[in-house]
Amino acid sequence: MRLALLQRQAKMVSELRADLGLEWANELFTLSSHAAGGERSYSQDSAITILARLDPSRALELLLLAAASALQMGRRLPLSSRPEQNAGKPSQ
Repeated sequence: MRLALLQRQAKMVSELRADLGLEWANELFTLSSHAAGGERSYSQDSAITILARLDPSRALELLLLAAASALQMGRRLPLSSRPEQNAGKPSQ
């Protein structure tokens, strides 16, 4: 519940103040490590989405970190998240 609220707040504030959006998106990603399953994935995805607009390099860094963490825990990545599946696809 708290992560969902932070996700909404981070999205809103990122549209008004980029500096705060960066802080809150990074905090959302950090806090998501304490969540389980779908809530963790959803929160990480939300944080990375916000950061992709504000700081693409940081977003990529966190995306790779999330992927490495998922692989270490033995979780499979969705097909759309696998780099080889997205190769050559235009970005939206």
